[in-house]
Amino acid sequence: MSRRNRPAVPDDSSRDLKRQEGIFLSTFALMILFLVSLYLPLPAAVPIVLAVVLVVWTVAMYVKFHDFYKMRAILEAKENAQIYGYEE
Repeated sequence: MSRRNRPAVPDDSSRDLKRQEGIFLSTFALMILFLVSLYLPLPAAVPIVLAVVLVVWTVAMYVKFHDFYKMRAILEAKENAQIYGYEE
């Protein structure tokens, strides 16, 4: 299929992609900070606080974007069904 014949990407998928990137990058940055705090000779409270922040952040992002994750799982299941030939 040539590029001209492809349908334009809807705004929702673009927004969802940006949302997914934001969630991933923020969680990744917190994880890197946590790992660096374990490596550097810092007070023991710093890695503990960062670990708590990382867990709370992850749970908060899951709760905040619960519908987003649920819809994404449904779409992935439908794509997998199409790929493997399981028609619904």
